[in-house]
Amino acid sequence: IDPTEARERALPTPAGGVDFTVGEALRTPAFWFVSAGHGTALVLVASLLVHFVPYATEELGYSLQGAAQVVLL
Repeated sequence: IDPTEARERALPTPAGGVDFTVGEALRTPAFWFVSAGHGTALVLVASLLVHFVPYATEELGYSLQGAAQVVLL
């Protein structure tokens, strides 16, 4: 069995027909736009979760345990 031939048959080509190495992908603007969008979303969610417990306990009257349970949902 030829390993190269077996690998080519096992790995389908992406729908667009383009296959990138890691280095090539890191040099594309699309990768960085997707990464920036994902990073921004992560920061937004993390900041909301960090600030929710103090807000819920001080302003909404939740107990500390109740506010933590809401965050866990």
